[in-house]
Amino acid sequence: MGKWPPGVRDPARMARVLAAQLHAHGRATAALRAHDTVDADGDGRATWVGLAHHVMLIEAASSSPL
Repeated sequence: MGKWPPGVRDPARMARVLAAQLHAHGRATAALRAHDTVDADGDGRATWVGLAHHVMLIEAASSSPL
């Protein structure tokens, strides 16, 4: 929708960026799991990596554009 920098509305570009982000996160996760082999905090696993689902819902106090 072009709301965030760089302010470009290009769905194909957005899809490429999201795909690149997912690929990078997947590679980082694989690297962490491959190299972090010590259960440092005693929870029974060496590393725990996943996606953080963060959604912020904002409701306007009024219908005023200000």
